[in-house]
Amino acid sequence: MAISEAAGIIVYREHLSLGARIFIGVLGAVLAVLGPAAMISIAVPQWSLSFALTVFTGLALLTFGVFALAAALGSVRTLEFGLVRRVLVVSTRGPLARGRAEYAFSAIGAPSLEMREAEDGPYPVLGLALPGERRWLEMTDFADADEAARWQQRLTAALRNPSPSA
Repeated sequence: MAISEAAGIIVYREHLSLGARIFIGVLGAVLAVLGPAAMISIAVPQWSLSFALTVFTGLALLTFGVFALAAALGSVRTLEFGLVRRVLVVSTRGPLARGRAEYAFSAIGAPSLEMREAEDGPYPVLGLALPGERRWLEMTDFADADEAARWQQRLTAALRNPSPSA
């Protein structure tokens, strides 16, 4: 489960397994390097429709490869709602970037619950508005809408109630 509570701290973790990172990284590197190289090797350097399609295909492979490498090297976020200190700690860690920010509970708005559509059906997303941030912080990976609603109620109570046993 992506969210849990223990010892006075509610923790939400995004995750991408090491195996998935390696697979996506290798796929990205192969597409970014070998895809355009193969297209260049078969291209006839004179302007024609087949040459233009070969260049377009090589650029498309390069773009997708760079996107896959960015996904493999991206940061993972952890939210720690410290019920005793009444502080939300947002930390990011990854191969290229690390960061940590703290927000007082009093500055955080109540979480919102939104259902989004996907091919597998609707899925719940909890959103938090953090001070000084342009975008909402989103939490996913809930089993169903009922579980997301329970966590929304729990987080709302924790953010509003000054006692640590909220």
